[in-house]
Amino acid sequence: VPTPTTAIVISGGRKRKNGSEYRIATGSGIWAIPFLHKVHRFYTGAVRVSISVSAQSAQNVDVNIAASVVFSVKNDDVSISRAARRFLTSSREDVHGTAQEIFSGVTRGIIGTMTVEEMISQRMALTERVVTDAAAGMDVFGWSIDSFQINSISDANGYIEALSAPELARVEREREVARAARDAEIAEARQTTERKK
Repeated sequence: VPTPTTAIVISGGRKRKNGSEYRIATGSGIWAIPFLHKVHRFYTGAVRVSISVSAQSAQNVDVNIAASVVFSVKNDDVSISRAARRFLTSSREDVHGTAQEIFSGVTRGIIGTMTVEEMISQRMALTERVVTDAAAGMDVFGWSIDSFQINSISDANGYIEALSAPELARVEREREVARAARDAEIAEARQTTERKK
């Protein structure tokens, strides 16, 4: 009997009518004959992987993007068969490595078509493009993308910092004006108090 995040995958015995080498059970139990069948418990729950990509933008600026992706095996026999065929006896590191390769390649390709300004101002559009382009590659392995989140966009040459400099200067200017106004109010209040005395 499978748990909510596992599928029972049975190999051996007679060939299936649909050509699959596995019998699969999710949600309900399945019979297996010792020695004739081999029973595997295959994890189909959510897997979280961190992605780190370095690539050049459309302006030839080296950009570093850190992201995280959560994916899982689709809950149908065809997708579970695809995933089991490739990862039934593989380690968790192999699964992580394959997902990282898919998302790193897709993200790197998209970075090359965008400017740094577009990546920063249109982060949601960048995220959607990565998910859309990676979906086909993930489907080959029977996976569905649960979420993709860009955690940071940075560069080692100070380009992004230079972009933010005018905004930082404006904020600093407004802070100084507010501080001067506050000091003027305090001084005026003190003078009023002294006059009353």
